[in-house]
Amino acid sequence: MFKISGRVVREPKLIAGADHKTYLLTVAVPRTFKNKKGEIETDFVSLQSAYIGDPAKKTVYDILKKGDIVDVEGDIRSYAQEKNGETVYGQNLVVSKIKRLYRATNAADAGAEAAIAAAAADEVYEAPQQG
Repeated sequence: MFKISGRVVREPKLIAGADHKTYLLTVAVPRTFKNKKGEIETDFVSLQSAYIGDPAKKTVYDILKKGDIVDVEGDIRSYAQEKNGETVYGQNLVVSKIKRLYRATNAADAGAEAAIAAAAADEVYEAPQQG
């Protein structure tokens, strides 16, 4: 299981199937410590989320915009696949819950960090449990 908070890097990408939607999302997550130069570095975390249900129904991913601050929970899933005759291993971060903490505006986001602490979430999406 993982839990991260960060800023949406670009609008979610939709991959639509006949009876489901899959969203790809990248979140910029500041590290919890400073480097040797005293700077806080940022990791860019790729996430995926499957929506099973009515493909015409709007989800939180349809309203997320670049710059929004989100709180995300999910599962880490390992995979193995064959690529050029070799087995490649990796992990996917699969979202089970996402909450928008702060809506980005066109103006400078000077108060964004304070908004994370005080956020009144206006959108929550919980993925359906499988199995």
